[in-house]
Amino acid sequence: LLLTTSLLSAKDNFLLKEGVSLFNNKNYKESYESLKKAFKEDMSNPQVSYYLGRSAFELGLYEKALIAYERVLVFDENHLRSKLEVGRVYLMLKMFDDAKAEFYEILEANPPKAVKENVKKILTSIEKKEKRTFLNYSVNLGVGYDDNINMNPGKEILIEYLQDEEFNVDDKKSASFVQEIVGINHIYDFGEIGGLHLDNSLNVYNQNYIDESDYDVFYTSLSTGVGYLKNDYKIVVPIIYDKVRYGGNSLLDSIALKPKFSKQISKTLSFNSFFKYQRKMYKKEADKGRETDVKELGVGFTKNINSHYFDFSYSFLDENKRRSSEDNFINKDLHNFKIGYFKNISNLFNLNLQYNFRKSQYSDIVDEETGKRVDNYKSYLVNLSKKLNKSASISLGYNSIDNNSNYIPIAYDKGIYTFNLNINF
Repeated sequence: LLLTTSLLSAKDNFLLKEGVSLFNNKNYKESYESLKKAFKEDMSNPQVSYYLGRSAFELGLYEKALIAYERVLVFDENHLRSKLEVGRVYLMLKMFDDAKAEFYEILEANPPKAVKENVKKILTSIEKKEKRTFLNYSVNLGVGYDDNINMNPGKEILIEYLQDEEFNVDDKKSASFVQEIVGINHIYDFGEIGGLHLDNSLNVYNQNYIDESDYDVFYTSLSTGVGYLKNDYKIVVPIIYDKVRYGGNSLLDSIALKPKFSKQISKTLSFNSFFKYQRKMYKKEADKGRETDVKELGVGFTKNINSHYFDFSYSFLDENKRRSSEDNFINKDLHNFKIGYFKNISNLFNLNLQYNFRKSQYSDIVDEETGKRVDNYKSYLVNLSKKLNKSASISLGYNSIDNNSNYIPIAYDKGIYTFNLNINF
């Protein structure tokens, strides 16, 4: 009997040592099989159960790992390492309340400093996983100088709204302005982070010209939609409501549906695309004949080459009047190209360059000699920014705009200088 017991003990010891060695060499499958044999030979050895649980965890056998750790705790209810591993299993099973209970018990036991710090980090990560609501704010306060306020405002989205107006062709008039931009983004996760979510945003842009209030611009955009984020791609389908005031008066409202898709193709290359259907509704009764339906399709790429970031995007837009009217220069096709470059220079400041070319082809004829109206809009933007701290930065920018057209009242050029303080919350 003594000889048999001695032989069995030696066999158990060999299987345990073999299993631990295989585990340390990351041969988890072989380790698991060896430790299962050791457990069958001696079910009362907590060390066997502990490493059996470790091997099962690495193989994704979380329920089996949990059973193994519980056996260890039967022998020693204060075995902190097993409690820590039980908490890790609960995390993998997404049983966050149970995981937190285990980790708080460990903290109450006054563990070594390294263990305590590790547990606190894990609890912080659980709070992030359980978080459902994410809210971000940004505020931009700036001053600027516009050397030709008789023509379209320099704000890109406002040019789209106002480019059909017949502008004053008098000599250039310049003016300084102040501007405020506020952005609020709210995301609510329906489940775990990275799944189905609600994406809401509010953007407000206000530009006031000093002593030239007839050119003031106020723009508001509100969007809400359902999104889905999975691995390296994201889909969002927002409904967008825009409102524009120009010179203190309501110019137009618009509502749009704009599904967006983006995908991280590789570590250095990303792709994005969108489709937009928009309805423009002018506020003045005299402008009702200019109301339009807009369909737009766009694609874009961002490429990182040794910390040099390049953006390229193209969109095609088709805009048509919703009703028959005598208003001219409304129906059009538009091709829009953008190329951007971004670089952080010696950790001192960020350089951003952007070129935008937009070609608008109208269905209406200017006259017999020039034919159909065609506008070629070019914009060159240079912006330098510097971070002041984690949430604040300043920026200095210059935007040169040149719009050539065979419809003379819309041909113009202008330059806009800006200085901004940007704050993110």
